[in-house]
Amino acid sequence: MIFNMRQKSNWLFAQIIILGTIITILIAGLFYKIYNFTFGALGNITLNRIQNACGCQIPSSANNSVLTGFAVLLGSAIVISFIFALSKIIISLIKTKKFISLQKINFVKSSKKLTQVAATIGIQNQVVEINTTQPLIFCHGLKSEKIYISSTVVKALSFAQLQTALLHETHHLLTKEPARLLILKLIGVFGFIPGINSLIKKYLSFSEIAADELATDNFKEKNHLAAAMAKILELEEKNIIQKELAVSFFSQMTEERVVNLSEAGYKPTFKTELLKAAFGIAGAAIFILFFSSNLNVQQSKAQEIYTKSGCAEQIYKIEKCQNGWTKCAEQNYHQEKTNCQKSIKYFDKLKN
Repeated sequence: MIFNMRQKSNWLFAQIIILGTIITILIAGLFYKIYNFTFGALGNITLNRIQNACGCQIPSSANNSVLTGFAVLLGSAIVISFIFALSKIIISLIKTKKFISLQKINFVKSSKKLTQVAATIGIQNQVVEINTTQPLIFCHGLKSEKIYISSTVVKALSFAQLQTALLHETHHLLTKEPARLLILKLIGVFGFIPGINSLIKKYLSFSEIAADELATDNFKEKNHLAAAMAKILELEEKNIIQKELAVSFFSQMTEERVVNLSEAGYKPTFKTELLKAAFGIAGAAIFILFFSSNLNVQQSKAQEIYTKSGCAEQIYKIEKCQNGWTKCAEQNYHQEKTNCQKSIKYFDKLKN
């Protein structure tokens, strides 16, 4: 049976992936444009190098220091954001690995109660019991996902409540939620675009509601889930659990999750968040296209002025000179002028 909320949750995650891909393409294109404008064959920095190397005078109108400075700043911000997103994922993986390693020393053979409950669901080989007083129950794993549960929780919950809790985590296991959380961390670096953060939070809420839907047989039996949540939250009040991990905790609470369990007619949607994100991306796209068009105009102007300056016929020889064809490659730009001119004549003789 395919549950409605599970479909909505998967659809919302797909929408986030699509929007994240669009943003990535736009920003990658912008970064490529900035790189060409600044460091390319006709970029401002390259034009200055050519001017110093071959003595040509390129009119100042070919350069736009303000635009170049802003382009460099924006390009740097993109690189820093990418590094920041990558570091967040790496830190999350390290913290998660450390957290799981600490729990491994307490892994025990599953109790009779847990084994029986897991068998009724068909996940007996995917449940690990942890002998700890911490009220843990979560899903973890990027390849072979498993559900981890502490002995304290197993003892505290009744058979029906334990079954409900395991069914909830089974949803996260089937949807590979830990891997999705890592992807969302990467997309979260674009949180400066309006709507992205709220859309990610909405997915996290939908994912929990979808898991509750599976655990309660399409919300027909809410009592056991509500009781299990209350007991685990009561236990957690005495134990602070680390949350910045690539794991899906059973006790992750959202306002919509509580409302959905308490109100029968409540139907959560994500239209508002999706529209905000769409408008935010549209605004970012307009800015990128406008900025790119300015770079194109400036680059075309620079090319025209550069061609008329008399340096156009020198760039090939100067680049050859700088790339190791002669001893000039080991010298600074202000020393290259005389030596390179001699080398260029020698190169022309060989060419003829």
